[in-house]
Amino acid sequence: RSSSVAERLIDGWPFAASYFNELGAAARNLTYNENAGIARLGRRLGRFVRFNRYRLAHLAEGLSDKQRLAFAVLSYLLHANERELPGFSRSRFVVHGLSQFDFNETIRGAVREIFQQQDLRSPPAEFRPVIRSLFVVTDIGTLAQRDGDLLRFYTVVDLRSMGETVRRDLAQRLDKIVDWASQMGLAIEFVLVDPAWSREGDFAGLRGESARGYLNLERFYREAIYLAGDLPVFWCTTPGVDLERHIKTARLANRVDFDERLSFVDLGFVAFPPVAVRRRAMLALLNHDAYTPISVMLNLVLLVHGANAASALCEHLKSRIYKGQDLDQLIDPYFLLFDAACIALSHHGEWAQLSFVRKLFVLKVALQALRAGRSRRSFMVSFNRIRPFLVRWGWDVEVLDLATQVQKSDHGRMNALNLDITRAILRLYQEISTSSKNSPGR
Repeated sequence: RSSSVAERLIDGWPFAASYFNELGAAARNLTYNENAGIARLGRRLGRFVRFNRYRLAHLAEGLSDKQRLAFAVLSYLLHANERELPGFSRSRFVVHGLSQFDFNETIRGAVREIFQQQDLRSPPAEFRPVIRSLFVVTDIGTLAQRDGDLLRFYTVVDLRSMGETVRRDLAQRLDKIVDWASQMGLAIEFVLVDPAWSREGDFAGLRGESARGYLNLERFYREAIYLAGDLPVFWCTTPGVDLERHIKTARLANRVDFDERLSFVDLGFVAFPPVAVRRRAMLALLNHDAYTPISVMLNLVLLVHGANAASALCEHLKSRIYKGQDLDQLIDPYFLLFDAACIALSHHGEWAQLSFVRKLFVLKVALQALRAGRSRRSFMVSFNRIRPFLVRWGWDVEVLDLATQVQKSDHGRMNALNLDITRAILRLYQEISTSSKNSPGR
């Protein structure tokens, strides 16, 4: 396969290789269907599976060996409810089970090693598993990775149909798993997502804040790594479709019996609010949600110069994945964010800011490659991933020298760089302040 060399250079590839094999096989079966639309869906799902596996491999690359084992075990703990396992619940209600759970070799090996279970059998499938889908969002394995980064597991459950007792028992079970993961060196949290509420703009509990909810949903589609369960309808739709077409696709996915290994969930259509409302929602997210300094700066650039974009970034990502091109350049979600920020700055003629963003991007890639401590060949592979970015926006030779100095903890250069980033962020906030004085509303 053409990707075999790249795969061997990813430390996390052996971890991710056994994931999604059943899903991939089901997608391949669809490609032979006589119906052209279903065959096209199979090709799209196949490309999504490949892309998703690459992202999981890069996440694993950012974990220690102990953390990888704990991460692999988590989906098993959610699916099985056994007395000797963390998270065991005595509830008289079913508060366990993960739809389409695949007891693959990575998970099997991790369960065997952590819990010293030699005679392992695949846990029985629940008739109605409580968890419909499981995703993870994290900066681990990305340009923005820092020590102690959180793994946020978005857990899709039908909350509206649950009674208070069931919700309480499920929450207690998840808390036990969080405590166990902490002991294993993993900082995690579970975010419950009800698909019906999510479709109404209430993504992950933002009731009454539909504008922020839709922006969070868009970011989720861009950054989330699928782990198990029902596939989002978003990954079945044609890039750029309108709401009506999205709803038709969701109905078709639920009505047609494609393959027992394939099931779908509609988490919602990204309905962008008017530009003025969108800007306020973007600012509210930056003020209230956890962002890394670089993420803050890039999102501020998009707030000031790109809030009037006609289509969502997640749609651009989907389009490029479906075309099967540039997957290496899309694995890290920050690559797409950097590129979008540069496009917005170029459209507004902000060349000085664009030059700084470009410098910062190349610096982060260089630092990531240096800290990996690998061979020169592997270092060049890291830069080959951003070749299209460099061709489009240019190259700063001195950035490599700066990266070496920062890597060696040159405090003078590090302080100067931090000051530059702070000034860039403050400049963007000043632009927002000036703009808000001329605009009505809060």
